[in-house]
Amino acid sequence: MLEDPLANASLTLAISIAVLGLILFLVKKYTPKLRGITPTTDFKIEARLPLAHKSSLFIVSVEGRRLLIGSGESSVNLIGELETGCENNNFPDAQNLALAKEEKSFSSFLKQSFSQQKA
Repeated sequence: MLEDPLANASLTLAISIAVLGLILFLVKKYTPKLRGITPTTDFKIEARLPLAHKSSLFIVSVEGRRLLIGSGESSVNLIGELETGCENNNFPDAQNLALAKEEKSFSSFLKQSFSQQKA
């Protein structure tokens, strides 16, 4: 190739960087399709209830399933799956939230919300 070792090393380095850049581009472009995540995935956040500074409850609809998800500062947890036929007014609303604040017990608030769902 080239007689100068420095030029040879520079050319090899430039080719290696170009190949790595091409690989990175292809991985970023095609990885979502390989994992099965497409922009048309049916995902919707139906409701959010802030609980504290960095924690909230979410009702999320994913591919026809309704999930109750709790998020905190360092974790996200599935709390339960909700029935798909329930009206939104069966879930935490202003009246239930006021009741929960009066009782000062989050567990009783959740128990009441789930009992309304089962009824």
